[in-house]
Amino acid sequence: MITIHYSAARCGAGKTRWACERIAKTPGRYLLAVDWRDVFARRVETIEEFAAEHGTHPKIVQLFSKSEKWEGGISDVRRSVREAGCEYASFPHVVIVVTHEALKTSDLSTYTGWTLIIDEVPTVWTHEEICTPVLWKYLRQVYNLIPVGDSGWSEVQAKADGASAADHHLDTYLAPMAVFHKRVKDQGVFAQLTDWQDAAGRKPWSWFSIWNLEELSAFEKVYLLANAFEQTVTYKLLASTSNTSVRFEPFDIPGATPWLPRAISIKYFASGHTAGTTFWTESVSGQECLRRISWWVNAHSDADNHYWSCNLGLYPDHALVGKKVSPKIAGSNDYKDLTCGTFIYTAKPSQAEERVFDWFGISREEVIRSREFEDLVQMFWRCSVREAGDQRPVEFRVYDQQQAEFLRDFIIQAGLPATTVAVEQIDLGLDEFRPNPVGRPRQECLQQKIHEKAERKKERDRLRKEKQRARKREQDDQAGNERRSRGRTTEEPDKAGLWSFQPSLLISPSPASRDIERQRGGL
Repeated sequence: MITIHYSAARCGAGKTRWACERIAKTPGRYLLAVDWRDVFARRVETIEEFAAEHGTHPKIVQLFSKSEKWEGGISDVRRSVREAGCEYASFPHVVIVVTHEALKTSDLSTYTGWTLIIDEVPTVWTHEEICTPVLWKYLRQVYNLIPVGDSGWSEVQAKADGASAADHHLDTYLAPMAVFHKRVKDQGVFAQLTDWQDAAGRKPWSWFSIWNLEELSAFEKVYLLANAFEQTVTYKLLASTSNTSVRFEPFDIPGATPWLPRAISIKYFASGHTAGTTFWTESVSGQECLRRISWWVNAHSDADNHYWSCNLGLYPDHALVGKKVSPKIAGSNDYKDLTCGTFIYTAKPSQAEERVFDWFGISREEVIRSREFEDLVQMFWRCSVREAGDQRPVEFRVYDQQQAEFLRDFIIQAGLPATTVAVEQIDLGLDEFRPNPVGRPRQECLQQKIHEKAERKKERDRLRKEKQRARKREQDDQAGNERRSRGRTTEEPDKAGLWSFQPSLLISPSPASRDIERQRGGL
């Protein structure tokens, strides 16, 4: 039985400090997994401060990938993580610091008797859409597809005589398949296919994998620290896919400092639509919305007391004043002295992801809560609200009304004794813009565009012909020509009063009719 002890306490409740003090105060062997490389130094510094306070001397080892940004990196992190479990097994007090990604992709069987602490919620979901008009033949040779009921999905299983992950790494052209192969072997991969022949065309197909918690079975204890963990997609996916050998057990963080009340003002710009990546990046209207927001924010912000962030580089020409930070900034204390922030951000699921999440009984709204709104909470909690004793008023700006009201409700539900939590719209005229409905079928959109194009062409042709007729009338009037009435001219009868056009003359007489005519003297 694997027990995951988790704390879902709010941001700023002291979860990270609790973990660092436990590591420093209680000798033992620890593996600490953090969400990103940038926080390594701060975690190590905090552990060393607590170690000095408690008179301990833990061995601290940092394992991360080699890069231009960070010195001291290693080329093969996964191998180093696996070997560290054996190399430091005899140390009475040691902590190895790694990233979430290293934790999820490494062999952890060497950590028997260790304590694992996961700081912040890890992303256990991996999803990709790929196109394999040539590669599908190789995939058919290496993997089997085991259909999952009539869902249209299949579990991918490696064949016994297939290539290994090491072989993929060494192959110049198939090296990118090494990650896919490892996930098939260690975590399980599901593909939106029932036969490899379905992957032969030029249409992309989806695959996903979910981290298998049984890989943590070697650890003596496992702790996970994440704000509102039960509401995250990570929790819902792990709870829905884990078997009875995995149990989640909540625990409380002791000794949290009382949070003193202060006034909180939340401002938003759009009530007629919600934040959307496609609207911002692919439409003139979306770019105009961002331009208006950047103008207002720069006019109402103090550069020395303002931090801001956005995703996908949405401000190439309209950078905001103040400190720009990454949207993924959980656990940082660098901005706790600031009282004003702006977060123009969206993280909606794609249509392919929605279909897969629906398979697990997870709604689109739950995904947005776990992604977009969780990042919103984390960004809000980087400012002075992080300091329990700082009572200065706080102002935070978001894009739409839905985000603002969620943040207000979260503050109230968290039990923070704020003097006021005010929500106010800054009317910049953004509501006059209407993005296309989210999740609209592409075929429907295409058909509408074709229809609109045909209607525009018809109108242009009508106006052109009308102008031609007007010019012709003007020319006739100037030349003194008699204007002919519109419509077909009626043929005039001949002098005998008969129509000159007689269709009956075109019909050849039959032999019987010839005899009758001879008798009458007509032929």
